[in-house]
Amino acid sequence: MASISFNLGLLLAELGRPEEAERQLRAALEDDSRMAPAAYNLAVLVGAQRPAEAVPLARRAAELRPEDVRYVWTLGLFQAQSGDYRGAAETLEGLLRAHPEHDDARRLLAEIYARQGRTAEAGALLLKRTSPPAP
Repeated sequence: MASISFNLGLLLAELGRPEEAERQLRAALEDDSRMAPAAYNLAVLVGAQRPAEAVPLARRAAELRPEDVRYVWTLGLFQAQSGDYRGAAETLEGLLRAHPEHDDARRLLAEIYARQGRTAEAGALLLKRTSPPAP
């Protein structure tokens, strides 16, 4: 039943019906609390309007599948958007230890460091860019 609710939730989100999509994704998580993709997609769905509500959902996805970089990145993003800069920094630092090539995590962490007055660390992070700048 969880997979049916999950897939229906994704379809409803694609169709621009976020309230119904949210209900279906929540139903999927109720049926299977270990369904990381449902937690992740629900976090993304609610995060645009309610980042603080998205944090525990993104955390669940990241804890269930720590190898999925997208889940860990999303947790750090919503932590930052909800004002938990310390938690976001810890999440993103861990992500960069495992995946030093993740430039989005590097940029967000540099922004967080700058907000915290850690400008030298922010600058050092930006200098470590691994991919060439866009033309």
